[in-house]
Amino acid sequence: MARILGDSMTSNADDDASLAPSPTPADSAPRLLVIDDDLVFRGTIGKVGEKAGFAITQAASYDEAEKLLRQFRFDCITLDLSLGRNYGLEVIRLLDDIGCKTPVIVISGVGQTVAKLATSVGRMLRLNICEPVPKPIDFARLREILARIKGDFARQGTVALTP
Repeated sequence: MARILGDSMTSNADDDASLAPSPTPADSAPRLLVIDDDLVFRGTIGKVGEKAGFAITQAASYDEAEKLLRQFRFDCITLDLSLGRNYGLEVIRLLDDIGCKTPVIVISGVGQTVAKLATSVGRMLRLNICEPVPKPIDFARLREILARIKGDFARQGTVALTP
């Protein structure tokens, strides 16, 4: 399943440990869930998020993301649209099902047409979807989006509205 390493999670099929993000005090950094099946991208996005002031939790699959999203609140989510045997649109449907209002940044290499379609679907479902960021990742743009979301978190105390 998964194993927690510090504030991040890595996939490990032999480990049945909880998918829980590391505990954080109420006044701590906002929490970012990075959903990507590629270890390198997950780690890189996580590092950018950490430098932007987020506490990072990672999910390598739809199943890991679903468990985390149903159990915990996040202040921002990054979403790859190609998750192995699942698609990011399934995560978008899940976010709608749970009534998530957390900002979602689509980061994907599937092509801008597909990314814009996924973004449009998310907006039709009244999700808080940011403009997509293509792979290879424009890190300056990602940092800018994360800084804006973190600023919203600082002003409001929280931006995560999921149960």
